[in-house]
Amino acid sequence: MNLLEPLDSLWLEQNWRDTFPSNLQNTLQHDGQIYALPYAFYQWGIYYKKSLFAKLNLNAPKTWSAFLNVCDVLKQNAIAPIVIGGKDSWSVAAWFDNFNLRINGLDFHQQLMSGNVSYTDDRVIQVFNAWKKLIDLEHVVFTADNKNWQDALPYIYHDIAGMTLLGTFAEHHIAKLRSDDIDFFRFPQIVPSMPFYEETPIEVFVIPQNAQHKEGARLFLAFVGQHEVQAQLNLALGYDSAHLYATKHHLYPSVTSAEISSSNSGIAQYFDRDTNKAMSLRGVKIMSEFLSDPNVALATSELEKVRLSTRAQTP
Repeated sequence: MNLLEPLDSLWLEQNWRDTFPSNLQNTLQHDGQIYALPYAFYQWGIYYKKSLFAKLNLNAPKTWSAFLNVCDVLKQNAIAPIVIGGKDSWSVAAWFDNFNLRINGLDFHQQLMSGNVSYTDDRVIQVFNAWKKLIDLEHVVFTADNKNWQDALPYIYHDIAGMTLLGTFAEHHIAKLRSDDIDFFRFPQIVPSMPFYEETPIEVFVIPQNAQHKEGARLFLAFVGQHEVQAQLNLALGYDSAHLYATKHHLYPSVTSAEISSSNSGIAQYFDRDTNKAMSLRGVKIMSEFLSDPNVALATSELEKVRLSTRAQTP
């Protein structure tokens, strides 16, 4: 962390410890020092159409067995349970991350992202087996060839598919005419004893240690750290404000991250942020290929080859 300026004194001066969620703060620390100011975040979860669920007497599932039951009912009514817009590949990683967090927890996930655990580990194989079951049951429509995640949203609007996994950044892309009929729920619990670790990428400001105008940078951070400023900034960005007292600007009130942001269970950033660049670029391609050919042994061995090659390149 010698590339960044520690901001502990600024956090103390601005009393930010009391105005930002503790689980967000934890991601900004290294060796007991804090190096960034969060100004936005977004939460990953599953979007669905309320009127469709009501028509089929379905409730937002909280457990994996309930989720699979929802998939079964949707399929029985000639509706694809899940749509994944995978043209850009990166959004597919949300499924891997959420499966891993729900099955193995945050500590293991972070060790895997750091390159300290093999992708052929039994725990990773368990993740891919759970994912494979969903694919084998034909619950997933994967639009790899010509649809990105934005293009997949009309599948939900028009009852072609029942659910899709996206971040709350998608709200700005959800047609306003449909907004009152779209809702959002957490990725369901798979292991009953596992806390709800969440996929919550955070946007931050930092000060480089070699910056020439550090005092000016500190003044800017103090300005951006105000709840009114964060509210206006995120109204334009379409994200959630990190500040606890900032006004939320959701397109529809049913989507809220209040429960998530106040949770102390811990959060992950996202596969392409938590792991190194080479692992990320190749990893999302392998995961996209897995949706079309759910070969667990092949996917995990290919991921492991990338992990070993990136570790070999590390000085």
